[in-house]
Amino acid sequence: MMSHYMTGSMMFLGPLMWIASIVVFVLILKWIFKDREDRPLEIAKKRYARGEISKEEFEERRKDLT
Repeated sequence: MMSHYMTGSMMFLGPLMWIASIVVFVLILKWIFKDREDRPLEIAKKRYARGEISKEEFEERRKDLT
């Protein structure tokens, strides 16, 4: 009886562990490559939104980058 229970739970937990492993792997990769997503225009937008640069500075940088 106990071995039947263990087999059933392993059949359920096996695929669940694979899915969890894949999710963790993707999240780690996303965290590692996070800085590469910040392109110069995105950085300028964030700085403008935080008030670090003026509208004129933002427009000038946007023109230079596009």
